[in-house]
Amino acid sequence: MNTLDIYIEKGRQEGIEKGKEQVKNQLATGKFSIAELPGLPRPL
Repeated sequence: MNTLDIYIEKGRQEGIEKGKEQVKNQLATGKFSIAELPGLPRPL
C-alpha cells in the first residue's frame, strides 16, 4: 500500500463518519432524504 492509498482510505473513512453525523443530524431535525446520503446509489 503506498502513501496515496493510505490518504484515500483515510479520506473515505472520514467521509463515512461525516455521513453518519449528517444522517443523525437530519434524523434529529426530521429533515431526511435518501438522495442526500453520500455513497449510496441513487434511484433513477
